[in-house]
Parts: sequence; C-alpha cells; structure tokens
Amino acid sequence: MVYLAVNQAIPKEPAGEESPQTLSVRAVLQVLVKAQKALRLYHASNAISVRLQEECFSGMSAHLDQYGAFTLTIREFRILMGEDRVYESDDRNDSLAFVLFRDGIRKLTFNPGIEQRELQGFLACLNRVSVLSNEQDDLVTLFWEEDFRAIQYYAVDELATNVVGPRLQDQLASGSLEPGEGGGAPADVVNLKDIEQPAAFLPVDACRLSEQEIEALRAELARDESALFATAVVELAIELTLQESPEEEQKSLAENLTSIVNRLLSEGKLEEVSRAFEHLKGLTEMSFRDSQPVCALNAKLSQFLSAPEQVERFLEQAEGHRSLKPAALTAYLARLDPGAVTALVPWMGRMTTPARRRAVAEAVLAAGDPGQSELERHLLTGEQVLDEAFLREISYVLVHTPASRALPMVEKLLRAPDVQVRRQMVAVLGRLKDPQTDELCLSVLADSDPEIRSSALDTLVRRGNPELAKSILDRATHAPEFYDRSLAEKRRVFAAVAKLGGVAALDLLVPLLRLDERRWFASKTEREGFAAVIHGIRLVGTEESRELLREIADKGNRAVRAAALKALEKKA
Repeated sequence: MVYLAVNQAIPKEPAGEESPQTLSVRAVLQVLVKAQKALRLYHASNAISVRLQEECFSGMSAHLDQYGAFTLTIREFRILMGEDRVYESDDRNDSLAFVLFRDGIRKLTFNPGIEQRELQGFLACLNRVSVLSNEQDDLVTLFWEEDFRAIQYYAVDELATNVVGPRLQDQLASGSLEPGEGGGAPADVVNLKDIEQPAAFLPVDACRLSEQEIEALRAELARDESALFATAVVELAIELTLQESPEEEQKSLAENLTSIVNRLLSEGKLEEVSRAFEHLKGLTEMSFRDSQPVCALNAKLSQFLSAPEQVERFLEQAEGHRSLKPAALTAYLARLDPGAVTALVPWMGRMTTPARRRAVAEAVLAAGDPGQSELERHLLTGEQVLDEAFLREISYVLVHTPASRALPMVEKLLRAPDVQVRRQMVAVLGRLKDPQTDELCLSVLADSDPEIRSSALDTLVRRGNPELAKSILDRATHAPEFYDRSLAEKRRVFAAVAKLGGVAALDLLVPLLRLDERRWFASKTEREGFAAVIHGIRLVGTEESRELLREIADKGNRAVRAAALKALEKKA
C-alpha cells in the first residue's frame, strides 16, 4: 500500500441539501464519538458507557438495515462519506479523525450484520490508542488482532515506500510535510495548515458528553474513589497483620481498623462501611482462611458491627440517609454475626418503606435458626404486633420458615384478640405447604370473624383431601351459632363438603334435611339451612345426586321439597 495522505483532492463543499443517508451517518458517528469518550473517562461496564455503546450499536444497525454498507474516507481532521463531510474536528486532543489518520487508517467500511461485540471491540481499540502518541499500540495492529468480520479498513504502509524521510508520526507532530517526503510527488505536497477548514459540518461540541452525563460520571468516579479508601484500608490492615508482629500489635491494628469503620459509620458513610466489611470478610474466607491473624482481624470487626447497639446505629443511618439500596442492605445485615438478629426483628416494622422493611425481613430469614428463635422469642413475649406493616413482614418470614418452627408461632397468633392479626395468620396457613396446617384451619372454622372462617375454608378446599369433607362438616355445623350465620356462608360450607367428598358427601348431607318430628312448620333459620344443604347436594353434580333431589322434591318436609324443586329448576 502507498501513503496517500497529501495527494488526495480536497473535497468540494456539499451543494444543496444533504441526503438522509449522510445525516444518518453523521448521527451514528456523533454517538460513536460520545461512546469512545465515555470509555476514556470510565470503565466499559459503567452505566453511561454501556448505554452509549448500546445506542451506538442500535443506530449503526438501523442505518445498515436501511441503507446498507457505507465507506468512510479518513482525512487528518475530518471524515468523508463520498464528498460529504460527516465529521470534522481540528483539535488533535479530541478528534476521532486524527486518531485514525495518525495510525495510517485511510478508509473504513461498515457492513450489514455487524455484531455488538465487534463494535465494542472497535471502540476498545480507539480507546486504547486514545488521542496521544503510543509507540506500543497502533490501530492497524489492534484491528488485525480483533479480526473484524463486518468492519473493513484500508491503511497505508509506511515501510512500503522507498522515500527516505521522517516517520508519519513525526510529520504530523511537526504540522507540515517537507517537499519530497511522505510518498507523494513534490508538486502535490502542500502544508497541512492549507487544508484545514475554518468551519466544520459537525462541530466537535456535538460529540462531547452533555453536562448531565459528565456530572453523572463525576459522581460515579467520586463514589468509586471513596470506595477505594475502604478497600485500601482493609487490604493494608491485612498486609500489616500478615507481617510477623507481636500479638499486641495485631490487636492494636484490629482496634484501629474498628475505629476507622466506627468513624465512617458516625459520618453516615454506610456504603464504605458495607464495602470494608464485605471486602475483609470475602478476603478472609477465600484467601486467608488458614491465617489466624487475619481471621482474628475479621472476627474483631464482625463482632463490633454485629453488636446490637451498632446494628441500631447502622439501621438508623440507613433509614435517615437511605444511601444503601434494599438489596445492599440485606447483603450487609446477612453478613453480621447471629447475635445481630436480636436488633433486626423490631426493625421489620420500623423502616418506613416496604422495600426496606422487606430487606430487614430477608436478613432475619438469612440468619436461619437464630432468626427463627428471635422471632419466636419476640412473639412469645406478648409484645404488640398490631402494626399492619410489621404483621406483613412477620407473615413473610413465617411463610418462608420451616413449618415445624412456624406453626407454633402461627397457632399462638391465631388466638390473638386483634382480628387483623388472626386474618394475617390464616393467610399464612394458606401458603404453608404442610399437612399440619389442616387441623389449624379446621379449628379456625369456629372463629368469630366470617372473613377468617371463609379464608380457612378456602385453604381446606385447595388441599383437595376428600377426608376433610366430614371434618369440615362436623367442625362447622357443631358450632352453636352455625345456623344463625348468613345463607351465603352456609352455602359455602356445604359446597366445600360436596366438592371434597363427591358422591360420598351425599351420605353426610342428607341427614341434615330431617326436621324435628314434633313440628310441622320450619323456621326461617331452618329453611335457610335446608336450602344450603340442597345447594351442596346439587353441586355434587352426579346422576345419583340429581335422582336424590327428585325424590326429595316428591316427598318429605314442605320446606325441604321447596328447596329441592328450586334446585332442580336451576339445573334445568
């Protein structure tokens, strides 16, 4: 290949309106430049970098899908597509064109089918060489190593020319090319200043990050820099601990580390406290498990942060500042020693947002047996649990606790005078997958609250156990006030018996249709009871149950016959 930098004709100014294709390419390059600059400022995994790279890929893909492949010609300070300038900047410290031109790239072609990974590699190469001279990396080599599939490039080869003269980098650094140097004919050589244009079609300002994006990057950099302090302190403490120092010095080092963390906690820097604790605990478990001094250092900090008074301080700060996200809060609390759980249970109701209350509840669950024991101890003390938010978190913990530990607490709360507490516990019974819950649900059928009785009945029906049909009937009908309850509730009870018992339910329901032989007329309560029983017989839904209804409609008590006739009419 031959060096073609100075003997190309200077492109003419575009005439008239620019084509939609030109405008589209210019927009793609604008986002590409922003993405490249974001990579220079921060890591590729940063949220803003990721977003800009995704925007660049989506814009590039959309253009290629609509217009097909496009080729860019690279000049020192501008990029052309055909004769149209799609990018221009004469700032060597901030010019995409200059980066490409400096390393010998003269043409770039982007083809349909480009993958996001390939475009990310292209941006990574640009970021690696940046806009500064780099003797170790050059774009041609980096592009070759990437082995692009949808991106093609044309580059000059300085070694292919027989002309003796300064290297391309030296010429560009000087700002001019001497006659006879660089591979062009002497007559064609001009000073680079002569081809620089006073105005650009796409000003470099258009490719710069916005003030909002810059501020976001600065904020993230500040957070990372502050986080580095916490991790650096931990790593320094471990390094000093590993040195052969007297035990007394090691204790002093642990106290100093604790003092630093205590100060961070006092200042409300919860993220740093969390990072320091996580870093020390992780390094101890993964790399220094067999090192007694490091384990002692970890134990000292863990013991300090797990003390109930320190847990209280941390949670008060978390509630006040809300700097930690709920997931991070749970992760921190779950790393504490088991003794910390004594301070956690009350905070399930003190946090003012549902997400933070749930974060504390998750930490109680993560504590395992200590968390379950503390919850049980808390409930057995008779403390008030009437707060609705607190009840929801208690229910969440109970639902995810082994039934053998949860059921005694649920049984206790089912006897609470507060109806809201009992309702919440019936909901818990409905989510516990254990046969022992059936007996508790049956006992609740005698509760004074109709909503609780209805929820318990629904839970028993969902169990689908035919043997429960007789138990439901016995528990419900033997309640002194059963027939005084609403017709709708009585119908639900007999419907549940029919659904669970099937044909066998007929033997349970028919005896309930007998009227006291000493009386001919039935009371309103009795008539409603008969109608509810007949409703249950009808819901059995077999030919045997329909035949039984016809028999009842032909003979027997007047109120029973009327209910049977009405049921047959509905069936018809």
